[in-house]
Amino acid sequence: MARTTMRTAGIWVENNYVLLESLADAQVWGIPGGGLEADGSVAEGCLREYREELGLEMRTDGLALINENFWPAGGEAVREYCFYFWVRPKVESSRGQIDVQSREEQLQFRWFRLDDLQNIDFVPQFLPEVLPGLGKQTRFLSTSEMGASLHGG
Repeated sequence: MARTTMRTAGIWVENNYVLLESLADAQVWGIPGGGLEADGSVAEGCLREYREELGLEMRTDGLALINENFWPAGGEAVREYCFYFWVRPKVESSRGQIDVQSREEQLQFRWFRLDDLQNIDFVPQFLPEVLPGLGKQTRFLSTSEMGASLHGG
């Protein structure tokens, strides 16, 4: 039986670049986000992560993607649900590829061209294929990193 976790993440795209995060001592990149807390909605959790990790006040611009992802962790199967929101800074002057600084020393942030995502180590593994083509309509994908699989609409 799989252990189930829930996450939320914010996709910030400016001028065909997307902001990604990685552990400071690694070069494996993903969309900024984190686990959900019991007392907040998935949208509030997304905004909280940006506030805690970058000190930025963001707003959501809609739900882009819901992903059910199966992956192995320490000998057990994990089923993770992640809610990916489009996000933008609340303050107009903060828009664009601003220089972002992590407030947490274990994390680093960097802007990457959407067209270059296939050339970096990315988690979850399916996102470089899907992210450049996401539109305003919410998508659902069920993926597995236990073996290659991508399902959804």
